[in-house]
Amino acid sequence: MRIATYLDAEGKVGDFLGTGSICVYEKLDGSWKQCSSTPLVLDETMSLTEMKRVLGEAVQPIPQCQVFLSRVARHFLGLFLEDWGFHVWKSSGPLDWQLEQVAEQELRASEKEREGWGEGGEGGGGGKAGG
Repeated sequence: MRIATYLDAEGKVGDFLGTGSICVYEKLDGSWKQCSSTPLVLDETMSLTEMKRVLGEAVQPIPQCQVFLSRVARHFLGLFLEDWGFHVWKSSGPLDWQLEQVAEQELRASEKEREGWGEGGEGGGGGKAGG
C-alpha cells in the first residue's frame, strides 16, 4: 500500500498551506519508506482555482496511490483530493505511527466495502485515524 501525505517545511504532517512537499510512502520489509517527494507551495494569497491547479499538478503523477494523510481531512483541498479519487485521512502523532494507523483503517474500510457489495452497504475511506 502507498500513502501520500503533505509534509510541511519541518517535516511534519501539515495542512497544505505554506512550503512543503507531497511525499509518498510505501511499506517495504516491515517499515515505511519514502518513495517520492514533490515540492508544494500554497499560500492564502492564491485564488482557490490556483490552489486547486497547483495541488493537482503535485498529486497527478503519483502512481498507484489512493490514500492521502493530512493534518486536516475536511478542508477544501481535501475535498479536491477526494474528487480526484483519494481517500483522505486525518491523523496526528509521529509519522510512522500515523502511516500504520491509516493503513490499518484503510484495510478495515476496504474489507467492509467488500462485505457490503451486493447488500447495499457502504465502505470507503476518509475519517480520523488517530489522536
